[in-house]
Amino acid sequence: MTSSNRNNSVFSQRVIIVSSIALALVVFIFAWVSITSSRSDSLSLLRDQGASFTQSLAYSAEGALESEAFFDYLIYRRFNALALELIAAEFQLTEDQIMRFGLDHDLYSIHLFQEDSTQLLEAYISGPRTSLKQFVLEEVYGLFTYPENNYVLLYDQGESPGEAAHYYLQLTNDLKHVILLSADANYFTETLRETRIDNLVQKMSREAGVDYIVYQTDSGVVFSSRKVSNLSQIASDPFLEQALQEDSVTSRIVDYAEGKVLELVRPFATPDYQFGAFRVGLSLNRYYNVSRGYDLQMITLSAVLFILIVLLLLYFGSRTKRREISQQLAQVKSISDKIFDEMRTGAAVIDSGGRFVLANRAFQDILGVSDCEGKPVSEFGFGDEISKMLANSSKPGETEISEEVDHQLKWLLISTSMVGLPGESKSGLVAMFYDITRLKQFEREAARKERLSELGDLAAGVAHEIRNPLNTISIAVQRLGNEFKPQEGSEEYLQFVQQIRGETRRLNDIITRFLALARDESDKKAERIDLTGFLQGMISFVSPEAETLAIKLDMRVQDNLEIAIGADQLKQVMSNLFNNAKEALAGKPGVITIGAFVENKTVVIRVADSGPGIKESDYERVLAPYYTTKDAGTGLGLPTVHRIVTASGGELRIGKSKLGGAEIECRFPS
Repeated sequence: MTSSNRNNSVFSQRVIIVSSIALALVVFIFAWVSITSSRSDSLSLLRDQGASFTQSLAYSAEGALESEAFFDYLIYRRFNALALELIAAEFQLTEDQIMRFGLDHDLYSIHLFQEDSTQLLEAYISGPRTSLKQFVLEEVYGLFTYPENNYVLLYDQGESPGEAAHYYLQLTNDLKHVILLSADANYFTETLRETRIDNLVQKMSREAGVDYIVYQTDSGVVFSSRKVSNLSQIASDPFLEQALQEDSVTSRIVDYAEGKVLELVRPFATPDYQFGAFRVGLSLNRYYNVSRGYDLQMITLSAVLFILIVLLLLYFGSRTKRREISQQLAQVKSISDKIFDEMRTGAAVIDSGGRFVLANRAFQDILGVSDCEGKPVSEFGFGDEISKMLANSSKPGETEISEEVDHQLKWLLISTSMVGLPGESKSGLVAMFYDITRLKQFEREAARKERLSELGDLAAGVAHEIRNPLNTISIAVQRLGNEFKPQEGSEEYLQFVQQIRGETRRLNDIITRFLALARDESDKKAERIDLTGFLQGMISFVSPEAETLAIKLDMRVQDNLEIAIGADQLKQVMSNLFNNAKEALAGKPGVITIGAFVENKTVVIRVADSGPGIKESDYERVLAPYYTTKDAGTGLGLPTVHRIVTASGGELRIGKSKLGGAEIECRFPS
C-alpha cells in the first residue's frame, strides 16, 4: 500500500512536472509569438507613419511651389496693368497726376527712358530717393537691345532688412521707350520666407523623431533640414536609383550618425526643381528601446514561467507600446491634416469611382460647399470636367471653368494629377482649385480700356469730319424752311424740312454721346460734390418730364453725402442713367427710383426702373459701345457711365431690381 502510494505520488509529481513544463512551453511559445508580432506591428506602424509624413511633405512642397509661381504671376499682372495705363495716357500726365497715380498704387518711383537710354521722366513717389542701381539700368539697355523680351520683373532683396524692392520694366509698342516702375517688396520677401520649400522642410523637421529631411538629385544635396553627413550619392546607391523609378514611398533601415534610422524615399519633380527625391530619416531609438524592453520581458518570463502575472504585465506592456505608437501616428496624421487644411489653394482627392475622399477648408470656401467627402463629383457643376480628367488618366492636366457660387460667378483654374489610393486598382485624382475670378476681371477691364483707347483715336477724326457737313446741312435746312416756300404742297414741304432738322439734331446728339464715351477724363480734376443737393436738384429738373410721361419718381437720398468727381461728369452719369430708365419704359407708365446711401464706407447711387430689365447674359455686353437692346438706342449710355465711374475710382454693378426692371449701382469711395 505504501509502495503504491509512493508510486502514485511519483506519478503525480511527474504529471505535475510534465504539465508544468508543457504549460511553461505553451506560455513561452505564446509569449514569443505575441512579442514577435508586436515588434513586427510596431515597425509596420512606423513605416506607415513615415510614408504618410513623406507624402504630406511632397504634397506640401508642390503646393508651396505652385503658390509661389502664382504669386509671381499676380505681381506681374499688377505691374503690367499699371504700365499699360501709363502708356495709354501717352506720358502726357502732369506732375500732380503722376504723384497721385503713384500714391494710389503704392509705388516708390516712376521712370521713363528713350532709345538712347536718356531718362525723360524721373518721379519719386515714396520710399528711398536713391539713384537706380546698375543692374536695373543694365536691364533697361537689354530691353532696347533685345526687344523680343518686352518686359522684365526684378526683385532686389536690399542690403538691409526692410529694403526689398520690385522693379518692373515695360517696353512700349513703338520700341522707343521703356517705362520703369518700382515698389515695396517686403511683403513679397515675407511671403517667400513663409512659402519656400526649405522653410517648410525646416518646420516639418522639428517634429519629434525626425532626424533629417533632404532633397537630393544626381548632382547632390539641394537643401536639407540640418547639416548631414555620410549620406550616399544616388549614382552609387542601387536602392536610391530603384526608388526614383517608383511612384510611391519606399523605405529601408540604414546606419546614420551613431545609430540606425528608418529612411523613406519619394521621387519629386517640378518645373522649378531638377528631378530628385525627398529622403526622410526617422529615428529608430524609440523602436529599439521598445524591442529591448520586449527582450527583457522574455528573459523575465522565462525565469518565472508559472507566474501568470508576468504574462499579464507583458500583454498590457505590449498594448501600452502599441498605444504610444498609435498616438505618434495620430500626431503625425494630425500635423499632415493641419498642413493640408491650412493651404490657401483648394485641394481635393477623388477616388477612381468619382467620389470625394478628402477636401481641405480652402476648397470648401472657394466652391461654397461643405461635407462633400463621400459624395460623387457629378453632384457639382464642375463634375463633368473632373470626370473627363479622371477618364484621361495618362497625364496631369489643367482647365478653366466658370461656376456660380452664392449667386456670384467665379472663374476657377483646376490642376489635376493622378495618385494611387490604398485598396484601389485604378488611380484616383488630386485636384487643385485656384480662384482666378479677380484675374479674369483684370483681363476684361484691360481689354475694355484698350477698346476705349482705340475708340478715342477714331472719335477725334470721325466726329470732326461728320460735324462739319452736319452743320452745313442744318444751316441749309433752316434757310430752306425760312426762305423757300413752294406755292403748292407747302405744308408737306415744311414737314419734310422739320423731319430733316429733327434727324440732324438726333445725329448731332449721337456724335455728342460718342465723343463723351471716347473723351479722356484723366486730365479733369475731381472735386468734392454735395451728392445730396445735386440729386435733389436733378429730381426737380426731370420731374416735369416724368409727370408728362406718367412716370412716378421715388427718391431715397441719405443726407450729407459727398463724392470726389467732376460736376460735369456726375451730370453725364445721372443724365444717362435717367434716360436709360425712361427709355426702358418705352412711353408706358412706370416707376423709377433714385437712391443714394453709404454702405461699408462706400457711397452707392442706385437707379432702378419697372421696365423689362436686362438679361443676366447681357450684363457684360451692355458695357461694350454700340450694343443696345432698344430699337432706338445708341449703345453709348452705359459704356459712358462705366468709363466715368471707373475713372473716378468707382465700380459699376448691373442687376435686377425689386420693381422687375434693371438696377444700376454706381459705387464710389467715400
